Amino acid sequence: MIRSLLKRPLDTLREVWLAWRFYQENEIIRAEPYSLAERSPVRIEGGANQEPPQRIDPVKEDPPECEPYLGQQCASRQYLFSVEEAALHGGLPFPIDSEGRVLWEILAPRTELPPNHISIQALRSKNEQLPVKSFDRPVVVPYTKHRPNYFHWLFDGIGRLQLLEKAGHELSEFSYVLPGPLTAWQKDTLRGIGVPLENCHVFEWFDFRVDRLVVLPCPWSRRRYSVRNINWMRRRFRAAFCDSDSNSRSTGRKIFIKRRKEEGRSTLNRSEILPLVNDSGFEDLFLDNLSFPQQVRLFSGADVILGAHGAGLANMIFSEKAHIIEIFFGERLMFYWLLARSRGFDYQWIDATVNEDGRDRQRPNGTVEHSELESVLSATL
Repeated sequence: MIRSLLKRPLDTLREVWLAWRFYQENEIIRAEPYSLAERSPVRIEGGANQEPPQRIDPVKEDPPECEPYLGQQCASRQYLFSVEEAALHGGLPFPIDSEGRVLWEILAPRTELPPNHISIQALRSKNEQLPVKSFDRPVVVPYTKHRPNYFHWLFDGIGRLQLLEKAGHELSEFSYVLPGPLTAWQKDTLRGIGVPLENCHVFEWFDFRVDRLVVLPCPWSRRRYSVRNINWMRRRFRAAFCDSDSNSRSTGRKIFIKRRKEEGRSTLNRSEILPLVNDSGFEDLFLDNLSFPQQVRLFSGADVILGAHGAGLANMIFSEKAHIIEIFFGERLMFYWLLARSRGFDYQWIDATVNEDGRDRQRPNGTVEHSELESVLSATL
């Protein structure tokens, strides 16, 4: 009883102490790489290069929150390098080179350190004592800060593997160190992209060094992901799961992505709007009932995609030319607007009504006005 009462204040004091220790012990760490000259570069065709910047012009129907992202988008840097005797710590993993410098490229697009305030000084002194795990190939860590989140796994992790091929390598030439356990759909993505599962090594916790770590920066800038990386993933997954069977892809499909109430961002009056959605030609689906190859095949033929803000909308990258209708439940986040506009897709949005009880939740549920949805679907179709 006494212990349970004291637990919360003790946890708070511990966090304050860890934060104080971190800022006392550690240098300011910026999310910028050291110069490549300070590290052993991996050969890449043409050396370090930049993806050309892309222009996104305003459209009348755009949400007001998109304004900071209009105009010319920042180019994505495309480079990679290797590090000998790098250390991997914790459950993320947290990477440090032999001189104790944070390999921030692997962690990006994180903009802050993990919540347990890792002491970099403590890790530096610990590095030399860590065991070395030797792999028969150079090691790659396809990092994702939310595991196993579908969106971040694809865009923060899998997408960056294109840089290995741009450097003239086969994906089978590397060992892959991953936080585990892997889900079935994660294994499907690895197979589909050309990574042999026998080259994948899964750990629940990292506290060891590796002989040679290949560092791949996340292809991300101002919330814009590299269109080149997106198109590369699209081609590879469609080739793996669609193109081998000419009958596997039907076009002109309209998909309504449903979410369960316990997931959050679920439409509470779904039974009321489903007749309208179905009469408009939409298939209504729970995506967790489908395997990853089934989702690739489904969305490769989608012309219209309707769904709540959430990872399911990431499947738009498999479409040829889709019209995206996104439903927001409270806060409007522009990831899928930016993804749609980067691909040249049309985009519309709807605000669901969230009741007072749900506004403090991270993923509140809500209701969609029948008349507003009808108006949007009429304008789209």
